[in-house]
Amino acid sequence: MRSRELLDEDYHQNLESDLNNLLIGVKGNGVTRIPTQKLVDKMQQSGYSVSADSLMLLLQDNPVVANVSQEFVELAAPESSDGGDQTQDSASQVSDMAQSATDI
Repeated sequence: MRSRELLDEDYHQNLESDLNNLLIGVKGNGVTRIPTQKLVDKMQQSGYSVSADSLMLLLQDNPVVANVSQEFVELAAPESSDGGDQTQDSASQVSDMAQSATDI
């Protein structure tokens, strides 16, 4: 009985992890809206037994998701502490770190 609980827990954790990775990858490519059925199909191709309804339940509290419906999953806007270009901030930080490393 306990092994069944562990397997179910692992399956659920793997499903959430793979779903999160997929959403983050899509978001990283600039996509902000995904058809729910397309996401269901992708997860089923990955070996998970999900439906649009079960996927909607999983995504309700996901911080990457702004809104989920039977038709679409809308991803949350990128977070930025000052509203500026976060890519430029990161590039500037990397440049500063590289400069510090060469000074040593």
